Amino acid sequence: MKRTLKLFMSLTMSLSLIGCSSKSATTYNIGDTVSTDTIDITLIRGEFAIALKSQCPANYVDYDNTYFLPKEYDSEDDADNPYVASTGKALASFTFTIKNNDRRESFNKENFIVIKYNGKEYRGVDYGAKFTEEDGWANNHVGGYSVSNILVLSGQEETYRCYCEIDEEPENLTAPFEITFELSDDQSFTFVTSISEDDTPKTDEYISKLDTARHYVNFSYKHILNMYNGFSTDITDNIKPAYTDIDVEGIVSEMVSKGNDEQESKEKLNQLISDLKTLNEDLLTLNKTHDYSLGLSVKSQASSLLASMDEFVYKYLKYTQMK
Repeated sequence: MKRTLKLFMSLTMSLSLIGCSSKSATTYNIGDTVSTDTIDITLIRGEFAIALKSQCPANYVDYDNTYFLPKEYDSEDDADNPYVASTGKALASFTFTIKNNDRRESFNKENFIVIKYNGKEYRGVDYGAKFTEEDGWANNHVGGYSVSNILVLSGQEETYRCYCEIDEEPENLTAPFEITFELSDDQSFTFVTSISEDDTPKTDEYISKLDTARHYVNFSYKHILNMYNGFSTDITDNIKPAYTDIDVEGIVSEMVSKGNDEQESKEKLNQLISDLKTLNEDLLTLNKTHDYSLGLSVKSQASSLLASMDEFVYKYLKYTQMK
């Protein structure tokens, strides 16, 4: 469940007067949001990896929407990949959203994230990919160099895919690690990643369907306004299994076994099924009518659906909610 921590200035001042720190002793999980008076931070995913996807077209937009995500290491395919951990090391990969609620001031911080694993702390996070509504996920490096700080203007929200190399390779890439956001000297929040390893065949099967559907939803998002000459039936045919004849009760039961709330799980799953069906029906209508305004609506639907599919898979299906 989403948990929000409100920190009031009066409390902060009181604690400082008595020499206490207002750093949070509470740890948060994948999908949780922590908030101050001006900043919201949500951790979307987190996992170890040996390699990240680096292939990116010349215009710095990755059309299959997997840029900077963990991938299976292949010595041949990754021969020129700059995002491969050195032998005996690993990449702590994670994705987070940050929203600046301040009315005037921008949020601009460098090296404010600390990765903790096996008693060691690591800094030097690379904010290698950033999401924009216009281009989706794009390369966030400047002139080929990594970015060590982020800038979020007043009232804006941004999402980043990042990594930090650690100097050991976990026996299991699903091992949990900590991500601490240090917003100030006396204000920090720590998230813990933990991937469920439960035997949950129904959710695993549905993840596979969603992965396929996601590819075609993303394809529609990228190319929808340039495809009025007709759609391949592969698009709608491959989205349809993600909302047709779904064993909602079985999937929800397995979601609950992973620590999710039953009612919330059912609502999230049914909403996702409904949104996928609506998008697919609009795609079919668009194929017949070639209506430009409907095309804009479908593009917006697809963009929102991509984000909600990511949240659903990584928060509710793959990760255990640590109590």
